[in-house]
Amino acid sequence: MNENLFKECIVNKPWGYEYLAYENEELSIWLLHLNHGAQTSLHCHPNKKTSLILLDGEAEISFITSKIEA
Repeated sequence: MNENLFKECIVNKPWGYEYLAYENEELSIWLLHLNHGAQTSLHCHPNKKTSLILLDGEAEISFITSKIEA
């Protein structure tokens, strides 16, 4: 797969969109925009460390055994 396939490209999703803002060999920074009231599907990245930073609005982040409201 081409590593730069999504670079400088907005990827539309049913819940909003995502954008690859930065990428190198060690990390990728994706900006996600979730439409008001939308949710993503439950998913995981077993070989990655993932961090989420809420920039605006409110969100509920659900895990298998708990959830966080921010």
